[in-house]
Amino acid sequence: MTARPAAAERVIELDIHGIAAGGDGVGRSEGMVVFVPRTAPGDRARVRIVASLRFARGTLLDVVRPAPDRAEPPCPHYSIDRCGGCQLQHLRYEAQLAAKAAIVRDALRRIGKRDVELPVFQLDDCPITDERVLITWREIAAAAAYLPPADGLRGAVRLVRGGATIVIEGGTSWPKHDAFLDSIPSAVALWWKPEEGARRLIGERAHAPAGASFTQVNAAVADDLRVHTLARVRAHRPSTVVDAYAGIGDTAAPLAESGIRVVAIELDREAAARCAARLSAGSRAVAGKVEDVLPRVLPADVVLLNPPRTGVDERVTSALARQAPPPRAIVYVSCDPATLARDVARLPRFRVASLVAFDMFPQTAHVETVCELVPEAA
Repeated sequence: MTARPAAAERVIELDIHGIAAGGDGVGRSEGMVVFVPRTAPGDRARVRIVASLRFARGTLLDVVRPAPDRAEPPCPHYSIDRCGGCQLQHLRYEAQLAAKAAIVRDALRRIGKRDVELPVFQLDDCPITDERVLITWREIAAAAAYLPPADGLRGAVRLVRGGATIVIEGGTSWPKHDAFLDSIPSAVALWWKPEEGARRLIGERAHAPAGASFTQVNAAVADDLRVHTLARVRAHRPSTVVDAYAGIGDTAAPLAESGIRVVAIELDREAAARCAARLSAGSRAVAGKVEDVLPRVLPADVVLLNPPRTGVDERVTSALARQAPPPRAIVYVSCDPATLARDVARLPRFRVASLVAFDMFPQTAHVETVCELVPEAA
């Protein structure tokens, strides 16, 4: 067996011409695409690269000629500690929005084969997260003695109406979870996913909201996104709506209250039960995988999709493509332009009627998108 030669490192000067989906700057050297974190379109940069068979990855050594859109990062950790939480702090905010719009457009054109224009909702906010999230994290750090005994844990803090929801993953037992929640005054609910077993709600305060299997960190932009999504659904004057990946019913409940018959589908049984409790008479929630449940509850006038980053299972788009007559609209809320584009490509008989991006996470390469699809004949 012949050993593959090790990739050679070398230092080059490179012109950056774009931003890739993960936030890296993109240039070309001798015909090869080079990805370089923390560079901006218009930069001339000195870069150490390691080439593979198809592309190269680079490390920024210094900026020979800075781009007009380059900015001083507002957070010292971005420059000093090379923190990985943000990818775009070195760009002016307007340039960040333009880069995210280009990422979504490129995915829809290259993968989805759809030529689209895209507005981006601007957010004037903190660099990456809400101060209330940081307050909760400080409280968690102070209460670390009450966490589950384990070699390693993962945690998430999510803002909901009334406070914060905490999710802890890891460990096999948690004898002090009551003391932990008592030590976190900003928390309204505590969820735990042990090493073996499903995530479950193990603590909740009396003033807690309806619950949260998943909520967005950026509450202000999440509200804007929800208002826009509801408006696009209602624009088609549906009598029936399927809300797939419905969570606790933040979109299903207001639709049902307006007289629309809603079927909400949610894999998390706890969230599905909470969603069901919020729905008006005539609407219902079903616990299960969307790809299993959706074919049984179609047809519907409008189908709302809000999947995780992996997008929808191919059986979902197949079921929608088979519905006759087709839905008046499919409203798809996406957190990954690439999987959105892939799923749109699986629906060739639908065209993009509107596409709006929401900057849920400023300073990062992440972008939320609401894509409204209607039948080609519409």
